[in-house]
Amino acid sequence: MGYQSMGMGVTTEERRCRVCHREFAARMATVMGRSFGPTLCEDCAARQEEEVIQDERKRVQDELRQRWVTTCGLHPNYWDATFETWETRRQLESKVEICRAYADSFPVDRIPFRHPSLWLYSAKSGLGKTHMASAVIHRIIGRWDGEPVGARCPVRYETGPSLQLRVRRSYSASRDPDAWQESEADIYDQLRGVPLLVLDDVGDAQKEAATEHSRRVYFHIIDQRYSDGLPVMLCSNVDMTGLERVMGAAVVDRLREMVLVGHEMVADKGYRDIIRDRSIDREGLL
Repeated sequence: MGYQSMGMGVTTEERRCRVCHREFAARMATVMGRSFGPTLCEDCAARQEEEVIQDERKRVQDELRQRWVTTCGLHPNYWDATFETWETRRQLESKVEICRAYADSFPVDRIPFRHPSLWLYSAKSGLGKTHMASAVIHRIIGRWDGEPVGARCPVRYETGPSLQLRVRRSYSASRDPDAWQESEADIYDQLRGVPLLVLDDVGDAQKEAATEHSRRVYFHIIDQRYSDGLPVMLCSNVDMTGLERVMGAAVVDRLREMVLVGHEMVADKGYRDIIRDRSIDREGLL
């Protein structure tokens, strides 16, 4: 039975685009006396299709950014630690702007080859170095606008003490011979090639001991990034002399080349002190 005997056919008629209101020749399908066809001209239909594609791409990008924040190594306490949530203090405003400018200028659309590293240090703990590191991470991830397929998170967060512990743990034999166990090489492979490596709590004598093992681990990590021309963001409670004690002279020599300027954070009150005081004040205890 032919299409015509079934009341079906194809015709061309002039229609007005419902978006731009221009007339266009539309191919219409006729079925049982009823006509069906496009309501958009070719240009508007192509734009609408592109908008749908871009909306879907943006949705996937947003999901990927959110996943990166929770899987880049940041502790859950810092998943919402951004520049916008920073409790400002006059003494540290210049350091905050330095970190903001660093995050805004970090190349997210290419390999950051020979991009300068950033070093924050303070003799006093609790000034907000980790919050600043988290804010930089959030800003860089938020600025990423690449192709989602095959994309890799542009930043990795680690603390020096936990990294040392992971490496030491990899030496212990698993009780289950069939269970997968992270090796030292696995740890280094995870860090290698990531555009920005953030190392926090480096050199804190209360958290990590200065040993030949610690110096060897730091040398392997920093030397690899130095050789690859990739930056690090370093947060420590000690100056370069203190870093040399924990990381070794060879590592510090490389850091001096990678870091243009070290930025010392100095304030009369710690970040946690301010948060605690404001919390108490809200409860009416002050």
